[in-house]
Amino acid sequence: MGKYLKIAHLLSLDVVLGAFAHFLLIARLGQTINKTTYFTGLSLSIAVWAIYISDRILDNLNPTQVQTERHIFFKTYYKKIILWLVILCFSGVLSVLFLKKSTLYFGFIMCACMLFYWAMLRFLAPSKELATAILYSFGIIGSAISIDNFNTVSNVQILAGISLFLTAYQNLYFFGKVERVLFYKIEQSQNSYLLKIYSLIFLNFIILLFGFYLSSNSTTFCSFIALSTNAAVQTWICFQPKTDKYRWLGECGFMIPLMVLFL
Repeated sequence: MGKYLKIAHLLSLDVVLGAFAHFLLIARLGQTINKTTYFTGLSLSIAVWAIYISDRILDNLNPTQVQTERHIFFKTYYKKIILWLVILCFSGVLSVLFLKKSTLYFGFIMCACMLFYWAMLRFLAPSKELATAILYSFGIIGSAISIDNFNTVSNVQILAGISLFLTAYQNLYFFGKVERVLFYKIEQSQNSYLLKIYSLIFLNFIILLFGFYLSSNSTTFCSFIALSTNAAVQTWICFQPKTDKYRWLGECGFMIPLMVLFL
């Protein structure tokens, strides 16, 4: 069992489930979850998985890329992973048949953004964590509100989306620092690191506080409890020794909003 969980983590399945969880949470804050919601969430999950796998494959094409455990795994099982990527892409094309036009148009916009991101990656290197957090959160938020043709966006949805961005950026920033220290031997000023971490934590705290203040029902209240729990997990990790061993916990933390399925 542990072996398969490890493989799932190396293939970023926990990241995919995290995207699906936050999609459902944000969609649930604006409307009742129905069949269209699940189809859209499935399509989003396929896209996120394909993007993460493609990103790792592109990383390995770079001769200066440091070989983390995940990169070594991708290099070892390259052919099987390529086959899985083809299956994902084919499934993604089929899922388009079940999407609303507004969601489909948003998907085209996200595709253009991803192509631009990959094309500019070498120039974005110093800000890769920020760019990744923006794309990740924007893709999830946009997919959720596109179901209703972008007609209604509640304040709590906006706050949940901002909290997702801040939490994702905090996670990526921490593990980006871990990779720079462990693999590239690049040390960053501790004061600079702590200033950014404390700023992200404080901003997220304010956003979540507003979310609880605006909660008008148990669903919204529980949704912000889930977001707060994930934020707490990421914050705890940020004050642990700079090691890659907590990455799995950080990525699993994003699955906490799956609790909305039981509301």
